[in-house]
Amino acid sequence: MTKVQYMNDLKRRLGKLPHEDYAEAVDYYESYFAEAESAAAAIEQLGSPEQVAAGIFADQAARPKSKMGLLAIILIICSFPILLPVGIALFALIIALAATIFALFAAFFAVILVGAVGAALSIALIAVSPLTTLFFIGSGLFLIMLGYLVIKGLIVLSRWLISALSKLGVKVLRRFAK
Repeated sequence: MTKVQYMNDLKRRLGKLPHEDYAEAVDYYESYFAEAESAAAAIEQLGSPEQVAAGIFADQAARPKSKMGLLAIILIICSFPILLPVGIALFALIIALAATIFALFAAFFAVILVGAVGAALSIALIAVSPLTTLFFIGSGLFLIMLGYLVIKGLIVLSRWLISALSKLGVKVLRRFAK
């Protein structure tokens, strides 16, 4: 087996290592071959690529795991007295925002109804004053259009807010899942 074949076999076997560990191991064995008297002597000293890879994986399994998971749990527990009220306040803010948007929908739906009713009832004034009738019909149509446009805008705003809040929620959950 040549040095190139040995290193290709070793690289293939180490492919499941994290990138940093993989690069460190490949660099180490490349330099090992460079410092050795010959490639055959180095291969004889190291053993087969399968044995070397098994040793590297065994060493990695024996390494102590990061304490970051435990630290994160401790930080979450310690920050709970702050996070809980902030979370409740954010939830209340979202509910208040939803209630405000619902109230605006209801108010502008009422504007549409007032415009429609005003335009319809103004027809009774046609015999008394045709100009007043036209004014009230125009005002009613204006209110209908204003209500329609505002409701359309509220629908777009609601969709954007729902999308933004869901993206934010996913982002926060992914951050805590790590």
